[in-house]
Amino acid sequence: MTGGNTRESVNGTPGSAINRFDLHITLGLMNDIEVVRLAKKDVLVARQLAAEFLAEPSVPLERLSDLLDDERTIVLAALHQGAAIGYLVAYRFPSLAGETLVYLYDIEVRPDLHRIGIGRNLVSTLQQICKTERVDSIWVGSSVTNVAACALWHRTGAEREPDHFVEFVYEL
Repeated sequence: MTGGNTRESVNGTPGSAINRFDLHITLGLMNDIEVVRLAKKDVLVARQLAAEFLAEPSVPLERLSDLLDDERTIVLAALHQGAAIGYLVAYRFPSLAGETLVYLYDIEVRPDLHRIGIGRNLVSTLQQICKTERVDSIWVGSSVTNVAACALWHRTGAEREPDHFVEFVYEL
């Protein structure tokens, strides 16, 4: 999907007028959870995600709008009755080898809703989008001590690479 105008269905059919991926999960009773790919028009949902999950209630709307308008960015929100209960952020980039890669940068689910399938549905939706957009692979970094995250990656089909990387950060 490029920008916020091209829409695709969950099965990858280009041109569909649907950009919502409806997923049903049992929370004791059957409740509707929908996973939505955010577009520029969804800037207030992005602000809600930043406030709830990152304790950043005043992220400038212009920055969030830029994030959502960037065609290389994939932001998914898991919603229950309009309230944000989880999100995923990933970035698509080409490589000199001719591949298109996606880096799954961040995923969060409300703590009281862990381990009922919301994270799996966010990752599954990302996989479906990536297949539609002809992405070659999705890469995700994770601390080996984050057992829950490693289990999620395994359950959703990721294969662990040998430990050859060390992460460095430049604070600017």
